[in-house]
Amino acid sequence: MKKIRIIYDYQALGFQKYGGISRYFYELYVFFRETNKRYTSAKLPIVFSCNFYFDSYVKARKTYIGKYGLLANQIKTIINIYGSFLRGKPYDIIHPTYYYPEYMKFIPQFIRKKSKLVITVHDLICEMFYPQNEDLEKRKNIIREADAIVTVSEKTKEDLLRIYPFVDEKRVKVIYHGNSMMKPTEKPVVKLPDEYILMVGNRSEYKNGVTLFRALMKIREKNENIHLVCIGGGTFSNEEMQEIKALGINHFVIQKSLSDQELYYAYKYAKCFVFPSLYEGFGIPILEAFFCGCPVILSNASCFPEIGQDAALYFEPDNVEDLSEKICFVLDNPEMAIQLSHKGKERLKNFSWEKTQKETFEFYKMILNNL
Repeated sequence: MKKIRIIYDYQALGFQKYGGISRYFYELYVFFRETNKRYTSAKLPIVFSCNFYFDSYVKARKTYIGKYGLLANQIKTIINIYGSFLRGKPYDIIHPTYYYPEYMKFIPQFIRKKSKLVITVHDLICEMFYPQNEDLEKRKNIIREADAIVTVSEKTKEDLLRIYPFVDEKRVKVIYHGNSMMKPTEKPVVKLPDEYILMVGNRSEYKNGVTLFRALMKIREKNENIHLVCIGGGTFSNEEMQEIKALGINHFVIQKSLSDQELYYAYKYAKCFVFPSLYEGFGIPILEAFFCGCPVILSNASCFPEIGQDAALYFEPDNVEDLSEKICFVLDNPEMAIQLSHKGKERLKNFSWEKTQKETFEFYKMILNNL
């Protein structure tokens, strides 16, 4: 079997230090470059990166990639694609790590047609919540141009086909993410409340953190010991602080930024993990909570029921009363918390990076055989 030659690009490595998108491409890159090197070769032509996952592959890591750093990355990518073609070994697969591969306009059609362009659609947040975004036309163009598309959930695929009806469903493949959370070898010192609800990630706008803030006020009427710990998402904004103070919960809401090792124990000791978002393409924190044995409560929206199935409790996204009741139910019923923890670990068995890698490899092969 002829080796499949794959090129990934610099985009996600220029704006994510950590995060689901860059982790996904890191797992693919390592697999196709090393684990599966008998059948594939993978290239990442890049000069500058701000990403931690790729540290061993890209040594010129910076805190911030400016326009000159992006330009250097773009030039190296173009040179690499041209050079590969001139050596008689054009790439079989070009898989950009985000929606705006500006370098493609510098690749002439006689080179472009030698490769299959694959993109991964992680979500349709921009299309659904920010319809005036000036980059939407670029996103639409790359989706139209792609020879094949990976989506990370059935719901994302459904939204893609609805919003972009010109997409041929035969070109789209659903491939789930895997879990990256690992149990630390040493227990770090993390100061957290004795009893707390956990939220991970951004909280503003469609992330719907305000609903959880309002639910906490109601929960504290029954449980004076409970706190809310928000991990990541930056410090509270002025609007959030005003809301928190107006609700009278400012002494019981904490924001922290934690390492992966610290985050493991934040999940492990939480009374429950709540994901109140109105929309996600997949929801990696769900898998992290499952791995750590943390009971999960999800918004009954988007892809959440698809990913969580019966391993989570669900609430109506804008219903504060419903959310507070679900959380109190878990807090007041230790047996339910244990049951959710067990179900989460069983559900997690359906998601792994090994599965993601193998399914992507099979999809690449299908693409090269014209699906």
